[in-house]
Amino acid sequence: MFTTITPIATRIDPADVSLPPTRSISLGRCRRPPVPPRETLHHDDRRDGARG
Repeated sequence: MFTTITPIATRIDPADVSLPPTRSISLGRCRRPPVPPRETLHHDDRRDGARG
């Protein structure tokens, strides 16, 4: 049990710590640019609908 938990925990620790930050930054940076323009369009549509 210890032998299986030790390698898994050690392998998941570095992988999880190295993957999340890299993926989070890549997704956050890639997702943030397309989100503002889409939200602005949605807001415009909502404002037009509420005004009309």
